Amino acid sequence: MADTGKKSQDRTEHLFVVRVWRETVGASSEKWRGSIEHVSTKQRLFFTSLADVHDFIAARLTDVRRAVSGTGRSSAHQPGRGGRVVDRARLESE
Repeated sequence: MADTGKKSQDRTEHLFVVRVWRETVGASSEKWRGSIEHVSTKQRLFFTSLADVHDFIAARLTDVRRAVSGTGRSSAHQPGRGGRVVDRARLESE
């Protein structure tokens, strides 16, 4: 089957940007840290655990399902297990 480059109308895509880096903690210890951003909403989470990345993505997808069905409230400002969600669009407007 040839790919025509057209996207299915039943398909919804989300773009996330993930950045990771190592930080020195103390004299001889290093920790991995990172951030993930949901590009369309500009919400960003700073994390130290991959579980936080999973929770962040799951929450964004749940938000979409709720918006489509018209039920529930947004989880936009609910951080994962230990991360911190930052709404970059809101910060830039202040």
